[in-house]
Amino acid sequence: MGQHNKLLALIDGKPVVRHVAEHALASDLSELIVVTGAMASKVEEALSGLPIRFRHNADFDEGISSSIKKGIEGVAEQSNSALILLGDMPFISTEDINTLLKSRSVTQDQLIGVSTTQGKRGNPVLWDRAFFEDLLCLRGDIGGKPIIQQNPSVVYTVEVGEAARRDLDDPEALHSAGGILGKHSEKP
Repeated sequence: MGQHNKLLALIDGKPVVRHVAEHALASDLSELIVVTGAMASKVEEALSGLPIRFRHNADFDEGISSSIKKGIEGVAEQSNSALILLGDMPFISTEDINTLLKSRSVTQDQLIGVSTTQGKRGNPVLWDRAFFEDLLCLRGDIGGKPIIQQNPSVVYTVEVGEAARRDLDDPEALHSAGGILGKHSEKP
């Protein structure tokens, strides 16, 4: 996105990250932890008034694994799982999140829930606490894909459609989604 923070781009006059947060908050999740990185104060401002717990990742330039670790470290002790939902995926609906949560069956060893688009893995991903240590060991600009690949017997998938693989990584994707960049999203 060049000089812009994609989380602050606007879709229907609202920051992308706020769309994501509102969908998550309307779901059956027990709490929402938002991990901030670049432009943390602007991201927090975009989410003002929402019941969110923020955790700042000062090491965000080390890649996505550092943000995953910061979020997992913040999960309440009584929580038996965590949903990792990316802030640039505003088309994941509350229903998508709830379907992923409700499809889980610990008694059937379904410990990692993966959203899919026509069978192709995407996001969000639901992680049982049994994998928190593995997530905390990730390094670099990678997510949980290696853990998923190493544990296929405990993975379940939920077809959520195009939204599971539709993120806003470049200006073209943002514009095709009806989004706009502007002064509000410019990096200092």
